[in-house]
Amino acid sequence: MSNPATDYPVSFHGVGDFERLGDIPGVLLSRYPRHVREALNRRARHVALEGVGCEVRFVSDHSDVRVFVAAQKPEFGEELEIRVFRGDFEHSIHHVPPGQSMVLPLDAPDTFGAPDPRWLRQGFAPNVWRVQFGRGPGLFLGVDGLGGTVRPPLPDELPGTRWLAYGSSITNSHLDGYPHVAARRLGVDVANKGLSGACHCEPEVADWLATGCDWDFMTLELGVNMRGMASDEFAQRAGYLVRQVVGKNPGKPVFLLTIFPNCVSQGIAPAERVNASEVAFNEILRGLVAEIDSPDLHLIEGDRIMDQFAGLRVDLLHPSPYGHGVMGLNLAECLRPVLVGKGLVGEVVRPGS
Repeated sequence: MSNPATDYPVSFHGVGDFERLGDIPGVLLSRYPRHVREALNRRARHVALEGVGCEVRFVSDHSDVRVFVAAQKPEFGEELEIRVFRGDFEHSIHHVPPGQSMVLPLDAPDTFGAPDPRWLRQGFAPNVWRVQFGRGPGLFLGVDGLGGTVRPPLPDELPGTRWLAYGSSITNSHLDGYPHVAARRLGVDVANKGLSGACHCEPEVADWLATGCDWDFMTLELGVNMRGMASDEFAQRAGYLVRQVVGKNPGKPVFLLTIFPNCVSQGIAPAERVNASEVAFNEILRGLVAEIDSPDLHLIEGDRIMDQFAGLRVDLLHPSPYGHGVMGLNLAECLRPVLVGKGLVGEVVRPGS
């Protein structure tokens, strides 16, 4: 059987597996390998197929290229959003109807010759095309260089630091979700492994995150999807996950996030409405950090990231686009001191400086 990873003159980012859909051309970009996905809870098996943050990346020596994509219907919305970037800069946004293929005609911008070249790169080289899939099942069908040579990006054309983000729907989010905002702020490459409504810390996920993924640092947003479980079960699952990723990856920073503030959080809801599991789970997470006592394991309280309650939607659980933006910028600054100390990112350089 052919290997999609080598069949095309491109590289793939954030893809755990390539799914073939019968006789349908192309490959569906799944964020989790099939053997892991099929071991997850019922909802997670579907959510893992959503390609949010998955990217097709390439460099062409021709100014014009065409990319061929298709989509299945997203869970939320009628069409799949695809964003195209040229390096770090947004180029165009496309909406793909389900069941149809679409051609994305791309042309290199003529503005990149104006600024000093150092302003054209924060993480990605400015000649790298990035076709970024939104929240829904997306298929890659191919690329046409229109007579030019198409190749995968070289390592030095990509960010040098890789971040893996695991968590609930708040992490799963969308292309303007807090992980993607924070990644752009830091100039790093994020792989979004959030599982909307299905982040249950299964041991199969723990083992895969610990030994089956390439990452330089990891964030774990745990608990909100497990509030229906007993505290003992949460402690067992979360403990195994954290110990695996820390123990199997010495020297790599792991950041444990407590539950983000919401309408049943302690200090926000009246005492009789506070979710007792949430309180207990946060204490379990704090206790894990103290017990493991590793220089690689760091605790970040959720209210340092979601520090404005009005950043939530009216369900008072999920952030609005504004809320995600605030969270992403806040998280980036929480992460930066550790990452700078590890040599994984630099200090902020502002235009004109």
